[in-house]
Amino acid sequence: MMMFAWVSATNCSRIYNTALGDKDGLRELGLQWKNVMKMDMENVWEAFHIHSLLIDQISLGEFHSQNQPLSLPHKDATQRLDRFVGALQARNIRFSDYHRPHYNHVCDGCSKVVERDGTMSLIRSAVTDGVTLGRPCCAVHDCKGSLSSPKRRYCPDHQELEGICATIGCDNPIRPGFKTCNRPECIQVEELYKEEGLAMKKFKERLERQKGHISVVHDPLLTAALGFTTDGQVDSVQPDDEVEVEIMSGSHPEDGMDIDKSGKEPQARATCTGKSDGHQKRLKARFGRKRTFCEELVVLSCGIVIGRTTFYGSEAPNGVVTFWEHLFPTPQSVPTFMWYDNNCHVKKILRNEPEHRLNQVALPVDVFHFKTKHKDNDKFCGEHCNPILWPELRDGDKWTFNSSAAEQVNAWIGGFLAMVREMREENCAFFLDEMLRRRNEYRIGELDRKGMQPKHINMDILMEGWDGYSPL
Repeated sequence: MMMFAWVSATNCSRIYNTALGDKDGLRELGLQWKNVMKMDMENVWEAFHIHSLLIDQISLGEFHSQNQPLSLPHKDATQRLDRFVGALQARNIRFSDYHRPHYNHVCDGCSKVVERDGTMSLIRSAVTDGVTLGRPCCAVHDCKGSLSSPKRRYCPDHQELEGICATIGCDNPIRPGFKTCNRPECIQVEELYKEEGLAMKKFKERLERQKGHISVVHDPLLTAALGFTTDGQVDSVQPDDEVEVEIMSGSHPEDGMDIDKSGKEPQARATCTGKSDGHQKRLKARFGRKRTFCEELVVLSCGIVIGRTTFYGSEAPNGVVTFWEHLFPTPQSVPTFMWYDNNCHVKKILRNEPEHRLNQVALPVDVFHFKTKHKDNDKFCGEHCNPILWPELRDGDKWTFNSSAAEQVNAWIGGFLAMVREMREENCAFFLDEMLRRRNEYRIGELDRKGMQPKHINMDILMEGWDGYSPL
């Protein structure tokens, strides 16, 4: 239900309790059962983790031709789900690189045998793209440190910043019970932040009033965007999410916001975009928790996901290059064509490193973005990233490979937004990887039924010549 219908753990338990949790119904059938038949959210997550880890352990046992028992601690866990943390982290690390199942997948939808320089060669096509889900992370830009709790703002390495003024560039200690120091301009910024918090509360109240007039929303992406939970309830606004507030020092908090004195909801805040007049300066402050920027996926053109990572600060081209370097450690492991909507900037980065192994890869911009997002007069992009440059990508007047495969997967994975946005790092990564694994299994069955001949390349061939290769 989670994979196909984006059903939360809470709703899974409700469905079970409604359908099978009726103890009185069992008595009517003459069945005796002393235990409680009800399930709760933690029961569902325990079952999910145990089942997923057992499947993973069985696959490891099949690879090593021996059974590998799943071992979990029974003590020293403050909560029932804490005992899974070590096992989740271990699998997350393994799935972050070439150990992900179906990493070496090929089929007629993502590969093709062509003649190159008089020899027959196998070419593969993959697409890279990001989708915003946004779990809590450290508020320091691009910090990958784990939070001790999703409610924390900083990781343990930066926890001391919790006592520093929220105004950017101010290193003074905060006032007790506040997020800023005692400087008047910093106090002013926090007052504006609280004003906007009240406005957010009013927006939530308006949405709740309109709830009775909104029909059932079936699109999970739209559901999350409107602030509904997966069970159809209006979700609470997250007042502790990161907000950036900007003022001109010396102004009144209300100068930056149009507040209706009648008590109705404030209108959109008007931010001054002009320059300082020499007597005022811009002040910025950040309040609340920061969230990850996006989940970056590498998807074969047939729809099989072979890589996922989390981008914390931005989806910068150098971050994409680093992701590819980790995911594809050898020249032969990299797909022949790596579609990406910002490949022209990736190409410029790689040009500065002539010996880089990714220089052998063709880097076309996906067809949709090349037609709609890249300028016709961009000479560099046209000369290096126009998909028409490679004859192998064309089959008559049609494209050989689907260059929008990642966006199609993103539309599906975006349905989990409401489920993962309060998860801890290890739980979120494990959950997303498990959903992708199960989706891959289903997708391979579809490819087989369509006659696309799904297969696997021998991993020894893909990793040949690399001393760091470890089968598992």
